[in-house]
Amino acid sequence: GKAFEVIDRLSDGLRASDRERIHRPWPDNWLHPRTLRPEAKRFYRRQLGALQRWSKVAPASPWPRFFKGCIHWRLYDFEAAVEEMSFLECFLERRYDWLRYFLGLMRLTLRQYHKARLDFEAALRCHDGFWHARCHLAETFLCQGEHSAAFAEFDRAAEGDARAEVWAWRGEALLWLGDYPRASSWLNRAVGAGAWLGFGWRGAARMLAGGLKASSRDLDRALLPGNLDAEAYIWRGELKRRLGRFDEALGDLNRAVSLNESNPWARVNRALTCKEMGDRGAMR
Repeated sequence: GKAFEVIDRLSDGLRASDRERIHRPWPDNWLHPRTLRPEAKRFYRRQLGALQRWSKVAPASPWPRFFKGCIHWRLYDFEAAVEEMSFLECFLERRYDWLRYFLGLMRLTLRQYHKARLDFEAALRCHDGFWHARCHLAETFLCQGEHSAAFAEFDRAAEGDARAEVWAWRGEALLWLGDYPRASSWLNRAVGAGAWLGFGWRGAARMLAGGLKASSRDLDRALLPGNLDAEAYIWRGELKRRLGRFDEALGDLNRAVSLNESNPWARVNRALTCKEMGDRGAMR
């Protein structure tokens, strides 16, 4: 109960980066998800029981139900998470609307783009400087083919202090749209302004545009010792596969799978690499 009181007092003054992390107060590393072990699942289920009891003790507080939704999310039950958190849509105290950012993330994952858009817009009405919400709002527009609206949101997000990160996010969006020259241009700006994630995406854009040497430099820079960026490992593994360096490619793709077992692209690219190495059953 005291934890909810503390978070209530602190939440109004949180920075955007702190708001984005508030859904994972547990020690488990959500940024590099692996399949949960049985003891971890039991831990989270005990937490669900405790939060259920607190939701009865403090029915006017949004926090017990919010964190119950977060746990369902961590257990990969996105539908249950959305069902648990959907109370936020009609919660009377509008100062909690920024929590709808997390509801929007799950709806975006479930391809409920219109509802996700409404969630991100509600979060931004509550805290206009929540740039993560604005960039995900841009993604909902992109997913529905509304490119002009999407890039207008990236422009607005870049007006704040996180412009380097926003430029990198914009470059990533252009990468996935297949516009490699514009992606590289924005990622050049992002890297120049200090956005570390820009190296991996710029390396991918350069590879897909045919600049293999420049791509290799970027991806090696993105994966300095200690870096746990599964996506960068996928891109570098693909680069090495294209260069015919299959053993090195397989090493990178194995690492990507170990960091994020739920990412299908790591497994698909690993299967392609194994096929190149003579394993005819790799694609099954």
